[in-house]
Amino acid sequence: MKKRAFTFLFITVFIDFLSFGIIFPLLPYYVESFGASALTIGLIAGSFSFMQFIFSPVWGRISDKVGRKPIILISLLGTSISLVGFALAPSIFWLFATRILAGFFTAASLPTTYAYVADLTAEKERAEKFGMLGAAWGLGFVFGPAFGGILSKISPATPFFVAAGIAFINFLLTTVFLPQSKPKESLEIVSKGRLFDLARVTKHLQGDVGNLFIIFFIVAFALSGLEIVFPLFAKEKFNFNETNIGFFFTLIGVVVGVTQGVLVGKAVKRFGEFKTITIAHVCMIVGYSALSLSPNLVFLVLSAIILAAGIALNEPSLAALISQRSKEAQGTTLGATWSFDSLARIIGPAFAGFLFGSVSSRAPFFSNSLMLIFSIYVLKIYASKER
Repeated sequence: MKKRAFTFLFITVFIDFLSFGIIFPLLPYYVESFGASALTIGLIAGSFSFMQFIFSPVWGRISDKVGRKPIILISLLGTSISLVGFALAPSIFWLFATRILAGFFTAASLPTTYAYVADLTAEKERAEKFGMLGAAWGLGFVFGPAFGGILSKISPATPFFVAAGIAFINFLLTTVFLPQSKPKESLEIVSKGRLFDLARVTKHLQGDVGNLFIIFFIVAFALSGLEIVFPLFAKEKFNFNETNIGFFFTLIGVVVGVTQGVLVGKAVKRFGEFKTITIAHVCMIVGYSALSLSPNLVFLVLSAIILAAGIALNEPSLAALISQRSKEAQGTTLGATWSFDSLARIIGPAFAGFLFGSVSSRAPFFSNSLMLIFSIYVLKIYASKER
């Protein structure tokens, strides 16, 4: 049953991120077509993440109580509905409204899926299994952006309708094939306390894993800004259009998929989580800095490959470390983890949009590099406490 469950979770995440991969590179262009500024684009992305920040711990805690499958189903169905609404939005106000709805439902997806995998695996296996999930979303990015770029030639809204259909198909498949998961050990841990408890989330900052949450926040802050400003940067510097952006992010997906599916488990076994995360940070620092200085397309591609490899190495290694060190139930722990990720994504896009529009097109990338240097320092502090 464990093998079957993990196999279908892999398929579920792949289809989920195929849907997401179709729309996310195109979202800045789509919102821009309504006359929105770079800052407004960042704020719309931030509204989506604000809902994830609030509700990721809630969904994670509910999944500890009722099981993982119902929450995953709610997420997939809600995502499909919100994407249809986004495609039909007549104004910037409705773009905001539908992205808020999408944030509410998608807040359930990643923490619940990762908690499901944590239910099935021993601690030493989690980085590898989390890496496999990362490979699934990397593969979704291999096909999604290119597919979205092609669909955008039909109409700007077409990719969003197709993504909604894919999410609904995923809902149907999950309903039929994914087994239920409700770990008995979670029931006693989550029997007390409120579902919505912001103090419980912030308490994690004061615990043993507080520094790890800070690192997770910094990496997500940097990445969320990149997702919004890179299409604008590439359009300004290299005259990219929707199709170019789609194929470029397909390349990123290939790198992420190969790195997480093949290299993460081996790297963690050889170096351990701490060294693997440090290597990932160095790659990201080099990647962000080189990306902003790219004089031509070849250099841009090489920079993006280095950056993607760093991102791919970091996320499953760090998530596994948090999962191992936390004393909470897995749904609650990983819900809090993705809540900090979402908090970063509230501020990150708006901050990157501000730097892009008010300072320079290169400023967001250099800012990311500086934050990641600080992140390495925070990791060293935590590692020293473990010795």
